[in-house]
Amino acid sequence: MSYLDSLNLLQPLMVSALKIDYNPLVYNAKDISTDIENKIDSKWSELTNKNDKILFNDLKFRLYASKINDNKQLELKLGLTDYKHFIGTQQSLPDITCQLQSLGKQVYSDDRAYLSYPLGVGLLLITSDNKIVLLKRSLSCAESPEIFDRPGGHPEPK
Repeated sequence: MSYLDSLNLLQPLMVSALKIDYNPLVYNAKDISTDIENKIDSKWSELTNKNDKILFNDLKFRLYASKINDNKQLELKLGLTDYKHFIGTQQSLPDITCQLQSLGKQVYSDDRAYLSYPLGVGLLLITSDNKIVLLKRSLSCAESPEIFDRPGGHPEPK
């Protein structure tokens, strides 16, 4: 049984059914090499200098892991990341993504160790006439432009 099955999402998730384990020292992505960091910086500069993209870097929560704990709570293990590293390690440089996954598996037995993995939130809104609400993403979005998606985003730890 997956954690989604055990949550019974036909009713609201109560705050008491959620536990957050926030520890940036343990759950942040591992530090990447200067060479890869420079490639990410270069790609970020390229993307932010395009007139058709609206981009800004800000902190995001990093989802390290999730599980149902012994108290039947959804437990999220969270660190910190930022939007630039999400775009750089997972969205716009596939060779870097593969390289970091391979290195993470080799060094930490974890192919996600060097990747950003920001926590995402999404809403599936079902109307009273049994329709769902979707948004069309703007062409100016850096990730997945012009697709239909549910309302959502990445929470910011402010």
